[in-house]
Amino acid sequence: MPLCQIKWWMLLASGLLVAQSAMPQSVEGTAFDTSGAIVPGARVMLMVDYVKKTETVTDERGRFSFSGLEPGMYYVQIKQPQFSLSQQHVVVKNGETSRVYVILTPGRMSDDVVVRGGATVSVPGSGQGRPYAPQTGGKIDLPRPLSPPRPRYPASAAQAGIQGAVVLYARIKLDGSLDILAVLASPDPELEAEARRAAAEMRYDPMKLNGKPVECEIELLFDFQPAQK
Repeated sequence: MPLCQIKWWMLLASGLLVAQSAMPQSVEGTAFDTSGAIVPGARVMLMVDYVKKTETVTDERGRFSFSGLEPGMYYVQIKQPQFSLSQQHVVVKNGETSRVYVILTPGRMSDDVVVRGGATVSVPGSGQGRPYAPQTGGKIDLPRPLSPPRPRYPASAAQAGIQGAVVLYARIKLDGSLDILAVLASPDPELEAEARRAAAEMRYDPMKLNGKPVECEIELLFDFQPAQK
């Protein structure tokens, strides 16, 4: 074999080795909601040891990708208004593309009720913000109160000067009724009992995901305050 051909072959082999060692690693994925619809416009962050390395947004088909990565362990974190934070880990291996499929679930809503001196003075309905409406899937219509709560300030608690917030953790069921899951805070058993009674009478137009009713979680805050003098 002529010397010039040997040198050419050696250079070619060296180039192949370099190309193989520099083969890019990447992460590709798609974001869905719980109805199976794709979610465009969601913020996607790539984390290393819970520190953000880079970020992107899902395209019109709910897809996202990160390229030029080093092999190792990563976390893919997706944030979308009115959905719970979604996070999962992915292992990136040398020369491979790792694929991730993320399911976004509706987030927890909240409502505040102020009971001042025996009268309900406000029901802000903090869950009544502008609904998010992406192009394809991921559309949430927030739950809407149909019957306002009617808590009563227990006379004995008011006379004793007992006040404060009762926070209930509940589920809005498909029929719009509330299923009390837990009491997150309570200054007094009597106030707690009254908050439970009032919550049991409440009704909602349930949350809708892409037009279909779904159950969701909600925090209800009943703030019992003495009458203003």
